[in-house]
Amino acid sequence: MKTQNRWLALAAVFALIPGLAGAAEWEIDRAHSGIAFTIRHLGISNVKGMFTDFTGSVTFDEENLEGGSVSIRVKAESVDTQNDKRDEHLRSADFFDVANYPEIVFTSTGVAKGEEGYVLGGLLRILDTERPVEIPFEHLGSIQDPWGGTRAGFEGQVKLLREEFGVGWKDTKFRPPLVGNEVVLTFSLELIKKTE
Repeated sequence: MKTQNRWLALAAVFALIPGLAGAAEWEIDRAHSGIAFTIRHLGISNVKGMFTDFTGSVTFDEENLEGGSVSIRVKAESVDTQNDKRDEHLRSADFFDVANYPEIVFTSTGVAKGEEGYVLGGLLRILDTERPVEIPFEHLGSIQDPWGGTRAGFEGQVKLLREEFGVGWKDTKFRPPLVGNEVVLTFSLELIKKTE
């Protein structure tokens, strides 16, 4: 709760900064972006997957990243681990229950300068559970593309505990567990600046 309140307060302060008038809207280039995850299987291997369908809105000033905001909605049914049987199981009520909870939603509450790069604070909702998260990320740069547009790249990673969001069962029978509790979530976003 303290972490959530800290980010909400930070967001309120950012909203009062006059410099945010220069903030621009950016769209996600899905062809060059990705949301991926890694989780342990039987404690001895890492299974990798991704979500292939997501949308979002990003607003920030290139000179003031701390004033930015991010909102991303992920279609849970787009989970893809390159194994049809496993993906069907992940879409079931045992895990993401996509019939009742079709979207995973992240809404930022603030951006802060970290020791290395930046930290994006926000609320992540999976199933019916919403929890505050802090995602360290790096601004990979901004360029003018060959077509006259402006692009920016970001990459970040955060570790989550799936049981805190109610995803999957709590494995008490097998040691090591069949499915690990810790999930490493990685996002890579290439953004295109919207023009008026």
